[in-house]
Amino acid sequence: MPPGTFVLFASVTFTGATTYEQAAALLGEDGTTPYPWICDDPRTSVPPPPDQQRAAFAASHQLLLSYPTDDQLNRLASSALVLSVDAAHLYMCP
Repeated sequence: MPPGTFVLFASVTFTGATTYEQAAALLGEDGTTPYPWICDDPRTSVPPPPDQQRAAFAASHQLLLSYPTDDQLNRLASSALVLSVDAAHLYMCP
């Protein structure tokens, strides 16, 4: 993403060898909580149980990051565990 671009959510795609724990730790280095779910399926702001979150990550190798800073995006993009960092267009949770 271009520097100075403001996004509400970024979708971070990790390598197939990256574990959920590694991905969550990488996103959490800045005190950020990753979102391994979207609240549209089903529409709820309550996260699914940890086992479902890990299963969703194992299937997609993606996590969502809310209100990322340029520094976070640059750090993630330079990680060997990350394949891509993209803006994610989501609907607001209820």
